[in-house]
Formats: sequence, C-alpha cells, structure tokens
Amino acid sequence: MPSKKSTGLVSEAEEDGSTHLIQCTGVESDPPCLSWVPTWLPRRLPKGYFDRPFLCGFCSAAVWAKTKTVQPEPQIFSLIGADANEQYGRRDNIRIFGVEEEEGEDVYDQVVKVAEQIGVTIQHNDISVCHRLPSRAGGKKQIIARFVRRETKHLIMRSKHKLKNSSQRIYINDDLTPLRSKIAKALRDLADIKFVNMQNERILVTTTNGDKLSFNNLYELHKWNQRVVSMVCSSHLNL
Repeated sequence: MPSKKSTGLVSEAEEDGSTHLIQCTGVESDPPCLSWVPTWLPRRLPKGYFDRPFLCGFCSAAVWAKTKTVQPEPQIFSLIGADANEQYGRRDNIRIFGVEEEEGEDVYDQVVKVAEQIGVTIQHNDISVCHRLPSRAGGKKQIIARFVRRETKHLIMRSKHKLKNSSQRIYINDDLTPLRSKIAKALRDLADIKFVNMQNERILVTTTNGDKLSFNNLYELHKWNQRVVSMVCSSHLNL
C-alpha cells in the first residue's frame, strides 16, 4: 500500500483496505491546496486509480460552483438510498432472457422448463408471479419471475451456469433496478474493467490486471469510483 513516506501523496493507514488520507489535488486556491482527503482504498489498487482527482470540500465546492448552482452529492446519496430500498424489494426476483415466446403460452410453464434445464425442480406454486416484459426493437421478451421462497431463487442462481451447455442462448440474471443496470454498463465500458456482476446489493468487479473487488452496496462502490457512480446518478436525476 502506498504511504506518505514513499509517495508524498498518501498517508499511513491503520490497515490496508480501509480509509487513507490522500493529498488534495485541487488547484482552486493560491497557493495550491494542502488539505488531506479521507478516501476508502481497496486492498489492491486497479491500474490508474490515482489518475483521477481527489478533492477536499473547499476545492470540490469550487469546481461544482463553476458548472452547477447546487452541489449534487446530497441528491446522489439520497438516490442511492432510495435505490437500495427498491433493489431490496426485488431480492426474490429473477429475469430470464432468450426464451422463445409461444402463442398462448403459460409463462409459469416456461419458468418451470428453464429450471428443469439446470436441474432444479419447481412447481407453479413456487412462483409468486411471473410475466413477460415489453421488448425493445422487436427482440425476445424477457421473463420476470418472483418466487415464494428466497431459497428457490438462490438455488436457481447457483445452478444457472449450467445453461452455458444449452443449445439455446438462455441466461438468468438478478432483477436489477434501472440505476444499477446503468452503473454496471458504465463500469464495463471502462478500459481497465474486465468483468462486472451485480448480485442484488453486492457488486463484484474484476479488473484487467486480475484484481477481484467486492462491494456490499453502492455507497462502497461510490467510495471506490466516485466519478462513474456520480456521473450515472447525475444523469439519472437530470442534474
């Protein structure tokens, strides 16, 4: 872990993978700002982690004042909190992609058949509700299903990898909120990100240099990559 002694930019910390003090990179004052910014750092830092700005409250407010009349961080944290509640309400749901739609189909039967393909036996009464979702550009309509017991959903998610051996291009994901889907896409578009997987609240990220990072919620992800999360949240809020 970099330290103040070795780099002059990052202070000593009590333990790796926790909060460090990073010297403010702001240039909004004269002489340049000498403040330290409390920042959460993962145990293994992705390539280019320190290429982004680290701003103290004064410099951050000064930067935002040039483009915004109201600093949006409180609105962003409020959105993250509301989104966490929405995602919690989806915790028993899955989305199934790639299932051909049949005339007069029973969607419950379709869910049961997909479960059978991965070795999971369920009945109609294991499903609380399910239906097709409207498709875009005439593509196959997704199926969203909510289970009576969370254990049923977990069993299906643990076995979904068996669909890779299927001749059909069917796959199963958690039912994510629109905000989380946008954040996942924005992370995947980064050059140093190889893999992103969101499992309800939990976010798993693998970088191109092999680092595997785990975040329990969007607050932790925001601490790790404030730029991406804030950008997507601001766009979501039309700020």
